[in-house]
Amino acid sequence: MKEKRFINNKGFSLVELIIVIAIMAILIGVLAPNLMRYIERTNVSADVQLAASLRMAIVTGLADPTTHDAATTTFVAAINSGGAVLNATNLPDGLLARSINETLPLTITTPLTGTTISNAVVAALRSRTAATVTIDVEQEPGGNIIVTINGTDRTGLNNQDATGAAATPIVVPAP
Repeated sequence: MKEKRFINNKGFSLVELIIVIAIMAILIGVLAPNLMRYIERTNVSADVQLAASLRMAIVTGLADPTTHDAATTTFVAAINSGGAVLNATNLPDGLLARSINETLPLTITTPLTGTTISNAVVAALRSRTAATVTIDVEQEPGGNIIVTINGTDRTGLNNQDATGAAATPIVVPAP
């Protein structure tokens, strides 16, 4: 005689499984946008921290008299004349670039110029919205250094203006 072992063993019905899947889909639909906004806000926060580190590295390097050489003079002249994009022309290889390299938590290729420092910072950015990202360094009349990263969106919404540039770049003024 055959035994019937599975008579009382019931599984989930198809309707029950469909209901569970529908509930999960609704939860994912509600939570996913909030998660994406949270991730973008953390990316922007990390980028602001990186820009603040860059600003502090520049300020520290400029305050250290042992970093003053021809490259430092070129950089100071560039930022005093209305601001400068961080590149090899405005920050050539020299003691200031090495000082910035030692302060920043990044791996920067040699030669240590404004371009390689800028490239390392841009590569570490998480909230880029534009294809071209530039780092501007300005000095206020009071002597405070301001670092602006164009090509990012501080709001975390990936807003762009008509030219495709970020609508609200990350700006780190003096504290």
